[in-house]
Amino acid sequence: MIRAQHKGFLIFAAPEELTESRKWSVRVLIQRNLKTASVSRQQYFKSKNTCDSREEAEAHCIFYALRVIDGKIPGQNTNRLFSVI
Repeated sequence: MIRAQHKGFLIFAAPEELTESRKWSVRVLIQRNLKTASVSRQQYFKSKNTCDSREEAEAHCIFYALRVIDGKIPGQNTNRLFSVI
């Protein structure tokens, strides 16, 4: 699994192979560790885009996650990861 860090978040590429088309989804898990507890908050995000290979999808996953974290994708944000557990 490809990982990255950005602005205090951990990003995990989590593409899935789509059975009928044999393409790969752009799906990521974004995680934020809470400093006040030994827990973390995490959320999956998925793009409508697909890729021809797993490697291509993993690269797109990281790019997509960076844009989600930076607030560049309408309707996708990390606000839920800041709520108190």
